Amino acid sequence: MRLALALVTAITAGCYVHQSRPSRGLGLTHEMGFFASTTHVWKDGREIYSGVWQLGIAGAVEDAVAGVPDAERAASTARTLSVAGIPTGVLGLGGLIGGAFLMASGQESATVNGVTMTRVTDEGRRNAGIGVAIGGVVAVTAAGLLNVMSRQYVGEAVTLYNNARLVGRARRLVVAPTVVTDGNATAPGIAAEIRF
Repeated sequence: MRLALALVTAITAGCYVHQSRPSRGLGLTHEMGFFASTTHVWKDGREIYSGVWQLGIAGAVEDAVAGVPDAERAASTARTLSVAGIPTGVLGLGGLIGGAFLMASGQESATVNGVTMTRVTDEGRRNAGIGVAIGGVVAVTAAGLLNVMSRQYVGEAVTLYNNARLVGRARRLVVAPTVVTDGNATAPGIAAEIRF
């Protein structure tokens, strides 16, 4: 009963997560909904993509990081993983459905005195159905892992792009002598500042 209540609550209780959009550089924000998370890709305060599909997110980031080789490689890897996850997931879903049909076709049901009884008529079909269904579960799990890995590479591409942009914007390092005071004593020191 508790598990059912937890599942119903998790499915029906949507939440909204607000993250401020980045005014400089590249950033991602997420909105959590009932069944999906919408990701927004921002570049210099302007939204360049909004959607739920990892392939679209990876593609938008790949376009946005053009000109920074390390970030381009990470974004390209994210897109490749996302592209590989789509057919893997479809294949897994087909395996789950096909396995269920194979298992069902190897059985027959009969109702006697109001009691439904099922017996296996074709052991080979039933076993083949179980194998195909297990293969489907493995493929769906692999597709989920590919999606998670793609999201990690998207985050890496954003970080690499922003770091390269920050380093590229630093015009000069200003170092100046100063006097440090702690209330009781004064001592010579050096102040450093990065000017953009």
